[in-house]
Amino acid sequence: MSNPFNIGMVYTFNTLAPAILGQTFTAAKVMAVMNYELAQATNYINPAQMHATVYPSIDPAKRAQDDYTTYTYILFQTSTSNKVVLALEWIDQNTITQTQYNTVVVTLSQINTALTDINRIRESLILAGIANSNNISIELK
Repeated sequence: MSNPFNIGMVYTFNTLAPAILGQTFTAAKVMAVMNYELAQATNYINPAQMHATVYPSIDPAKRAQDDYTTYTYILFQTSTSNKVVLALEWIDQNTITQTQYNTVVVTLSQINTALTDINRIRESLILAGIANSNNISIELK
């Protein structure tokens, strides 16, 4: 199975075992690609234990070989900044999409520059899911 993930890029995808792994990972950043030995050495996964739980729940038509020591493992940073390791073989390859990010500059004219209004603009962008507190820059001119 070829690896469609590139380190540093951000992806959205579904898993093949949603009841165990979760249905969809959104905006998950690839931190590392590793083999079984390296995955085993991390504090994020016990590959043997996770495989024993995940493998039986995957649709038999979509299962890879039953040898987790040959799998490719991906370390992701989730959209909530948690780290998770998943085997490539547990990911639905048909659902992988790379997320593209750009910088958007918005100009608002004749806005009350009171601190409370600026904070409301910031909070509105965060609540709408457009931005997070780490990527908002509000500049007064």
